[in-house]
Amino acid sequence: MKKSLLCFFIFLFLFTLQSCKDKNPDSNDQDPLLTQANFVSIEINPTVVFLVDDDDTVLSLDLVNRDAEIVYAEMDLIGETIDDALASWIEAVVRCGYLEPDVVLQSITIASRHTDDTKDTDFRDRIGAVIEDTLEPLGIAAMILDAKDVDTSVQELMQNHDLSEGHARIVNHYLALFDDVSLEEAITKDVGELIHDLSEIHASRLEHFKEELESDAKTIKDQLIDDVSGILSIHRQQIESELKERPDPTDAVSDYIASYDQNRTDYEEKMNDRLDAAQKISQGLTPSHMTGEYVYEVADGDIGFIVTYEVYTLNDDGTYAYRFSWTSSSMGSQTTTGTGEGTWEVVDGSLVLTNNSGHETVFRIYASRIAQDWPMGFQGRDGIVIRYFRKM
Repeated sequence: MKKSLLCFFIFLFLFTLQSCKDKNPDSNDQDPLLTQANFVSIEINPTVVFLVDDDDTVLSLDLVNRDAEIVYAEMDLIGETIDDALASWIEAVVRCGYLEPDVVLQSITIASRHTDDTKDTDFRDRIGAVIEDTLEPLGIAAMILDAKDVDTSVQELMQNHDLSEGHARIVNHYLALFDDVSLEEAITKDVGELIHDLSEIHASRLEHFKEELESDAKTIKDQLIDDVSGILSIHRQQIESELKERPDPTDAVSDYIASYDQNRTDYEEKMNDRLDAAQKISQGLTPSHMTGEYVYEVADGDIGFIVTYEVYTLNDDGTYAYRFSWTSSSMGSQTTTGTGEGTWEVVDGSLVLTNNSGHETVFRIYASRIAQDWPMGFQGRDGIVIRYFRKM
C-alpha cells in the first residue's frame, strides 16, 4: 500500500512539473533546432537564405527580395534536404531566366556558416558542388563566388567588431530583417539568439508571402518562364547534340570580381527591365521598353538559310527600320541582304509591324523578346518560331 502511494505521488509530482513547463513558453529549454542551425545564402539576383539542421534538413528559408518571391511561387522547400532544395532552387532560377544560356558574365554568390567551425570549408564547397552539378546538364554556366571575396559589408563587420566570418554573415542578414535593431544590439546577441529570432521571422514572412503575395508572383513567374522556355529548350538540344559547348567562365573570374559592383549593376538593370515588362504583360499592358533593337536569336527549326544578322529597330515615333543578311544553305551559299521600314504599334497585346507596302508582320511580346511564327507554307516549312532578343 505504501509503495502504491509513493508511486502515485511521484507520478503526480512529475505530471505537475511537466504541466508547469508546458505553460511556460519562456522556459530556457528551447528546441535546439531553433537555436542551432547551419546558414546558407544564395545570391544571384533572386536571393534566398536557408537555415539547415545538422541532418541537412531545411528548417526555414527567407525570400530576401522580390525576385526570390517570384521564383519561389508554388514551391515548397521546407523539410527538403539542403542538396535537393538547392537543386530545385537553381533549376527554378534558370527556368525564370535569371541565369541565361551562352552568357559568361553572370554569377552565384554563396555565403555559409556551419555550426561546427571545422566543417565550414567543406560545407561551402559542397554547396558549390551541388550548384555546379545542377547547372551542368542544363548547359548553363555561372561563376560561383564566395561572399567573402565580394561582400565588403561582411568584411567590415569582421574587422570592426571582431566577429567570425559566419557570425558576421548571420548578423548582416539579421539587420536586414530587423530594422528596429541596431548593429550594437545585434552583435551583443549570441549566434543561438540570432538563429532563434531568424527562424521565427522567416516563418512569419513566408506565411505572409504564401497568403498574400504568391498568386501575383506566380502570374509574373509564368511570364518570365514564357520569355525563355523556347530558348532554353533549343539550347539544351544543341548542347546534347554537340552543336555548341557550354560556356566556361573560368578565365573571366578575376576581371569580373575586379569590376564586381558594375557587373552586378548591369545585371540587375537588365533583370529589372524583364521583371517590369513581365508584370505589365501579366496585367494586359504594353511594356515600357518596346523601343530599341531586336536582334535575331534563334529559330526552333530549319528555315533554309543561315542568318548573318537580322535586326528590327523600333523608334519612339512609332516607326521601325529593318535590316538583314541571309546566306542560303541549299543554293550555293547565295547571300541576300536587304532593308525595310514602316510603322509599329501594339494591338491586342501583339506587336504589329506594317511596312511601306502595307504588309503586316505580327510578333508575340515577351519579357525581353519578341517572336514570330514562320509564314505558313513559306519555303515548305511550317510551325517554326523565330525569336529576337531585345539588345540592352
